[in-house]
Amino acid sequence: MKIINLFLFGITLFNLTLPAKANPTFSAQSTCQSSVNSVTQQIKNKGVSHVTFEVKKGLANQSNMGISPKRNDVLWIILGADNISNTESYRIKDILYSLVLMNIWANNLANNCGTIAIISFRWYPTDLFIDYYIQENP
Repeated sequence: MKIINLFLFGITLFNLTLPAKANPTFSAQSTCQSSVNSVTQQIKNKGVSHVTFEVKKGLANQSNMGISPKRNDVLWIILGADNISNTESYRIKDILYSLVLMNIWANNLANNCGTIAIISFRWYPTDLFIDYYIQENP
């Protein structure tokens, strides 16, 4: 599996939210939820208290070529909220400027969340986002 990074500006729209608890009978969902929880905690440890994950079901292959047909979902990692402190804004900037750190998190999520094709780090309420696309190995 190969993950590539694409730096884009766009507008965020929210509609589906990753459930707080995955069904324990599905170990894949449980592993994915554990990865989401781990990434959330690591982001919070870096000083960002407002972290939200949202899954956009079936949207990954609508306009993107080369993405695995086995993976259909987009995972948004939304950092920030309305009226956050300057300190938290700086922490978000630090994360978004750390392509290595985001790549580590994207790899972790991609390896443990089998339906995710795109991992998108987004700064709310701005229109800044950085996407990592999962491509099949040649």
